[in-house]
Amino acid sequence: MRKSMTSLLIYSTAICLAWQMTISLAGYGRSKAPRELAPTAPMNDTQTASGGNRFLDHTIPQRLPSSTFTGQIDTIPTDRPIYMASKPRGSNNLQTREAAIRGTKLHAKRLPEQLQKRYPQTQFSFAPPGKKGQDVTVVGGKHPSKYANSRWPAGLNHGDFKPNTPGGRKTFRRDQQKKWKQPTHMLPYNPKKGKLHV
Repeated sequence: MRKSMTSLLIYSTAICLAWQMTISLAGYGRSKAPRELAPTAPMNDTQTASGGNRFLDHTIPQRLPSSTFTGQIDTIPTDRPIYMASKPRGSNNLQTREAAIRGTKLHAKRLPEQLQKRYPQTQFSFAPPGKKGQDVTVVGGKHPSKYANSRWPAGLNHGDFKPNTPGGRKTFRRDQQKKWKQPTHMLPYNPKKGKLHV
């Protein structure tokens, strides 16, 4: 009797398992229906499907404060004037400095020698380069104006060496107005050749 009950229980269990497998195999080949997505609001020009901001990926770099680092190159505004460095003036200019050095050397020896050779019977006093006042002062002997073909005006006892250029003549006129009280004769020379024109 007990053996019959056990056999019946095993048989019933087998039937149940077979029925479950049949149901599973019947629905295996069926494809699931696609799940409908909830309707979404239309995207504007600055939004992406992921909810981000498309402006960050495709926009032109904007000007930001210099204290903020964004990893982007700051753009230069085109509505503001751009100031260029001005040309150095005075001793800061290489050409002006070289001309001044060359002029100092000429004033120290070469020009005085040429002037003395032109007026051999005249006694001159030559101021050292850099000293205030005129470069040349007549202190005795024959006055330069009394020599043949002389350009030195009569009655003037002071002269000053200046380059025979527009700039040199302009500087001489300014020095006569602001630096010297005595009437002075300009002694022009060629700055490149160092030749005195008297």
